[in-house]
Amino acid sequence: MKESTTPAMKKKDIMKIVDNPNFIEGIFNYCDRWCERCPLTARCANFAIGEVHFSSPEDRDVNNARFWEKLHEVFQVTLEMVLEMAEEQGIDLSDMDLEETHERDEQLRQIARDQMCVQ
Repeated sequence: MKESTTPAMKKKDIMKIVDNPNFIEGIFNYCDRWCERCPLTARCANFAIGEVHFSSPEDRDVNNARFWEKLHEVFQVTLEMVLEMAEEQGIDLSDMDLEETHERDEQLRQIARDQMCVQ
């Protein structure tokens, strides 16, 4: 198995791509990951990040450990950025009541099931 020479992704790498004014802000929110069919890949930060970070065939092969390492790097950087943004907004993510959140999620699932029965 050939090792990728792509360096680990850092926050500054993502920010450099995202701050490019040629990209359409938020276009990736409508992404279905069919980039080969999308006419807007040249204007998509998500596509650009994927091209840079998953640049070799080994990096794109879900059966290769390298793919999962690279994906883990992306998630780590994303978590770092979310935590920084929450702190900037005065949100303490460590103060979340997970039991209350799970109960609310179950209530919402039950409501959705009930509404499906009515339709």
